[in-house]
Amino acid sequence: LAAGKGVVVAATEEEALEAVADLMEGGRVGTAGQKLVIEDYLQGVEISVLSAVSVTKEAVESGTAAIVPFLPARDHKRLNDGAKGPNTGGMGAVCPLSDVTDDIMAQFNKECLEPTLKGMIAEGFDYRGFIFFGVMLTKDGPKLLEYNVRLGDPETQAVLPLMDFDFVEMCEAIVNCTLKNFEFSWKKGFQVAPVVVSGGYPGAYPKGKPIVIAEKAVEASGAKIFIAGARYDRRTGGGGLVTNGGRVLACSAFGKTFDEAWKNAYRAVSAVSFEGAFYRKDIGLPGAAESGQL
Repeated sequence: LAAGKGVVVAATEEEALEAVADLMEGGRVGTAGQKLVIEDYLQGVEISVLSAVSVTKEAVESGTAAIVPFLPARDHKRLNDGAKGPNTGGMGAVCPLSDVTDDIMAQFNKECLEPTLKGMIAEGFDYRGFIFFGVMLTKDGPKLLEYNVRLGDPETQAVLPLMDFDFVEMCEAIVNCTLKNFEFSWKKGFQVAPVVVSGGYPGAYPKGKPIVIAEKAVEASGAKIFIAGARYDRRTGGGGLVTNGGRVLACSAFGKTFDEAWKNAYRAVSAVSFEGAFYRKDIGLPGAAESGQL
């Protein structure tokens, strides 16, 4: 989140001391280096847990304040296969996760979710919406890295299609503070959502490249295409869709097994083309998840 500016991941005490001297005495980041934040070094793989939230004064008084987690998902941040290359806004997501057990989720609920609800109540929050929990799975269990008060992208494209309930009815339950009694059910299967990006991303990239989508091939795959960095331009002719961002679109597909979902998603990806189009070919596969540190 700090984009590497003034952030040092130190593997040894010597590296840490050198970083302190460089920042505080060497003045590498100017006056900003006169105050430091020292955090634990966490190693593991990240997961994302989206959640529905309903906290108001009335809900607290009636005992109906609630945070309900969705199925855990994983975003793949690195640009290239094998979790290599620069960080991006997300090259694809998968849901659910075979390495996230019921015990891990129980620990997450106890150590992350429930304290968040208690804190919101203690501080008198009135919040009805969503919270995105960014979590690192370490040898000591899940550790909370960040909150976002929104549904995360591209995790949303992998999680929401697995909902076996009405999204609008859930939103009404959030607003009306009946979330605690809302029945969540999920499809039995997997969702894989690779992202197609512009050539050059996450650095400089061109815009305005015509996008061609073989609609019959996408329909045969059963996938849905979620547009992100694109716009409609009448001047191009044909479909009129052109690139307008780094992460252009995601192809999200369902399967009763992970292999089926993966194949369906990449069938859809192969049906999309534009000049410079690029995507990872290993979303959800072994070795694709990043080992992260903080």
